[in-house]
Amino acid sequence: MSRNGKRLQSRAEHENLAGEYTTAASAEGKRGSFFGTVAVANLAAQTNIEHLISQVQPLRWGMPTVKSRNPSQLTLLLTPSFAKHATDAQLPIRVLDRFHSHAVIDKPIDTITAVVDRLPIPSGSGHGCEGIAYAFITDPKALDVESQVALRRDTTKAGSLCFHIPPHTGSHRLCDTKIQLPLAQTIFSTGLPSTLIHNHYEPSSEDGRQRLVQTRELESQSVRLAVRELDQSLSYGAPLVPLTPFRLIHSSMGNIVRTVAPVIATEHRFIFDLKGDKVAYDKNTGEHKSQDGRASPASQELETAVQDYFKNLDIAPEPVQVWALVIPSPAKTDNNEDNSLAHFTALDKEDIRSLWSSIPENYQAELRKSRYFPMLLQGARFIKVLSGGGGWGKKAGLLSFDPDSSYSTREIRSETGWNFSLDDEEALLKSQKQALGEVVKEGELVAFFIAPSENADTALKQGLLNEASLDEPALQNAVTFGAIPSSVESALGRSAVSHASDGNRNSIKHFVNQFGALSEGGMAVTLTKDDGTVITQTKMDMPFGKLRLELGSKTSEKQASEQ
Repeated sequence: MSRNGKRLQSRAEHENLAGEYTTAASAEGKRGSFFGTVAVANLAAQTNIEHLISQVQPLRWGMPTVKSRNPSQLTLLLTPSFAKHATDAQLPIRVLDRFHSHAVIDKPIDTITAVVDRLPIPSGSGHGCEGIAYAFITDPKALDVESQVALRRDTTKAGSLCFHIPPHTGSHRLCDTKIQLPLAQTIFSTGLPSTLIHNHYEPSSEDGRQRLVQTRELESQSVRLAVRELDQSLSYGAPLVPLTPFRLIHSSMGNIVRTVAPVIATEHRFIFDLKGDKVAYDKNTGEHKSQDGRASPASQELETAVQDYFKNLDIAPEPVQVWALVIPSPAKTDNNEDNSLAHFTALDKEDIRSLWSSIPENYQAELRKSRYFPMLLQGARFIKVLSGGGGWGKKAGLLSFDPDSSYSTREIRSETGWNFSLDDEEALLKSQKQALGEVVKEGELVAFFIAPSENADTALKQGLLNEASLDEPALQNAVTFGAIPSSVESALGRSAVSHASDGNRNSIKHFVNQFGALSEGGMAVTLTKDDGTVITQTKMDMPFGKLRLELGSKTSEKQASEQ
């Protein structure tokens, strides 16, 4: 070959290598995580699903956790007005068509499509909105098929979707976080009790288009959300007002609390001081012990606090929703001066009542916005109070707590059955414990909180309404999950949604790097250490409570250590 010929060949090879490098670099720039929400402010039932899809404008947020050959994953969340489209196997493909110039779509894809009650509005409103949300990850870990439970069409309860947020060393959050959300009821829109579809697609050898290979209707599924090289912070907030100081659980059985005893804490350390002769602290065991005869019926202080709360705000008595915040014995928590629990447990009766104002002062507002997530990291859990007070004799003053800490489509207790024995008291107590489980333990601490009333006027007097609209500026990039009251039963929900929609008739807006869901069925959270030890497992079904994973927030080292 002549010298000129060799030069031409060398140039051609160089150009080919450069072209391959450019193609590889371009493909590399299209790998990662993509989050977004297309929100409809009003008239959702009259909005065409194709109009929503046309508003999807993907923008990469974060590199892949790992480069993998696993199928890419697309999670689609639809609200009830668009539920009928969830069973359409072509819906994920039409959404993916919006990604071709932004993301690599060159390998098999697993899609999870679910119908949820509402989507969180990034501006912060607790009521949410209708629309469609998407999370597309090009290089995920393999889909957790072991978490799948096939749909049983004769079930009457909605299924659930679980989101798994793995540990993140950048924020010192070294635990697994799993958020379980009950799905929307869809029997009248899709014919299914709830709608959760897993589709698997593979690219065609002819034209490269994704072809449906397998589809499965599910009751439950776990989806992993992982993003690399980003600051992350997890937080939880709920519009709760404390009713009582923390008390020691003196006597309990299963989900029933019989008696409580007074106890107080200093503001700067998580060690409880003596208060007269009512409570003693045994330094050898690290447990609180109430002196004989000093405990009181569990509902006594709570009933008085609810009555005084109504009088303080000039509210007519009405049904209330109350939650208990239960924390382990101090011996099982970190003795840290900056501990959120230490600050909160230091509040006495007068401090608590100063927080009841509908227009709280700045310092009061800060106390009402307690950082609950750090409390969860120390084993705290929220439990709804189902009933209390009333009765005579041994039943007087009892409080009944929700016995479940997560959600199931199956009635576990009725399926397994119980072996009751009435032969002797010890056997009876054992049977009761088997049936009820150990919801709370003697020696733990408990405080009670009131949630917003379902009556809009009452909630306004409580100072717990939080209105927002699609026109308000969005918060930073975030994944948000939460609980909302039923849109059918709650006058508050109907009023707030109508109010937020008045100025946004048929308004559609795309929020990039925002994802999540709100459930009328509640929410449950499980925190687990690397070794599999469960830190806490708790329902978080307080209305308008939201757990938020902020992506890319500039969190200081001190703040990050609290998350």
